Amino acid sequence: YYNFLFWHYIVLKMSIREIGKKYGISKNIIRKYLKIHNIKREPFYMNKQWLYNQYIELELSPYEIGEMCRVSYGTVYNWLKIHKIPIRSHKEAQVIRRSKNIENIPYMNKKWLQYQYINLKKSPEEITKECGLKNSANIYYWLKKLKITRKKQYNNKKYLLHQYIDLKKSVNQIAGELDINQDVKSIQVIYYWLRKFNIPRRPINKALKILYWKEWDDLNTYYKHKRMRNILKEMGIFRPEYCPYCNKPKGKRKLHLMNINHQYNNISNEWFYICSYCHTKVYHYLAGLEKRNGKIKPIPNLIEDLKKLETREEREQLLKNVIKKKGLN
Repeated sequence: YYNFLFWHYIVLKMSIREIGKKYGISKNIIRKYLKIHNIKREPFYMNKQWLYNQYIELELSPYEIGEMCRVSYGTVYNWLKIHKIPIRSHKEAQVIRRSKNIENIPYMNKKWLQYQYINLKKSPEEITKECGLKNSANIYYWLKKLKITRKKQYNNKKYLLHQYIDLKKSVNQIAGELDINQDVKSIQVIYYWLRKFNIPRRPINKALKILYWKEWDDLNTYYKHKRMRNILKEMGIFRPEYCPYCNKPKGKRKLHLMNINHQYNNISNEWFYICSYCHTKVYHYLAGLEKRNGKIKPIPNLIEDLKKLETREEREQLLKNVIKKKGLN
């Protein structure tokens, strides 16, 4: 959870609402894990681990770090002292400066970076992994510093017509392929140019049909839940008025679909309607998906025992028994 939240909330600067909407996760769950992992929005140079990595491991100077973070040399120097990161002597700094050969650091080499980003069309995140860096801030910084930019395709009418109409790609897919962060604002950029070029947007029913042509593994978590709801409807299973496990009405507790092992596969017998409380406050601990609640001890092999039962009714009954026995409803 830490890496996922740090990347989306800190690096991509997505809001809690945007993260929840994109991945089908409750806003309360996101807030909860942000608090558990103590993830707060703060400038990179205030993060001790990040600053240590830039200054000690990558041997960047306070001036280079300050330029990357758009702050003064003095600000970076102060935070090095606050975090008690050992400051290099003037002599050590000179040795590093002389020994640094930009050609040996690939992402600082314009020809190399341009080839990766423009010719091979790799995203900054892919280049980050290739260079063995911990986050993509360095790559974004050097792309900007070396003035390497891709030609904007989203304001090209022929390109949009081909992608959206001929290839029937979604706005999310187009945004992703154009290396635009798939947040709300970026998707609105695509919608803006669709309107500007008078390219008709697909009705929701057609968009859903296109969505259902996709393989299950190609769907994100939000659309897996959406497709499974429709599969269950076809089986005559609808969202109940009350939680099957605590009998609280849906007006008091939010009812949603739960996948018993959080692998989000397309086996309908592993998806059940449950209220958010029974799901996150009880089942998570019973199944051993979380280990932070001292009141509830995990039941060994609960998920395996559920899978051994052949019918949906048997699985529901076992879930009812174990949740009610905890007496937390």
